[in-house]
Amino acid sequence: SKATFVLKGMTCSSCSSKVADTLKATTGIILSAVDYQSGRVEIAYNSKKTSIAKIEQALISTGYQLVTQPS
Repeated sequence: SKATFVLKGMTCSSCSSKVADTLKATTGIILSAVDYQSGRVEIAYNSKKTSIAKIEQALISTGYQLVTQPS
């Protein structure tokens, strides 16, 4: 499955790396692409191993504001 989120507050490549590292450590995440300039986080995940709610929790745990629901 795929989902796209938008996070507010990322200002540099270190910010996007923090989000990417958090997602990499999250069970069920297959691939992620994080763009700090737009705030977009595109994720490919295994829906049998994780859920949108768990992905949202991981994103929120990074300290950035989740501003959109997945699309």
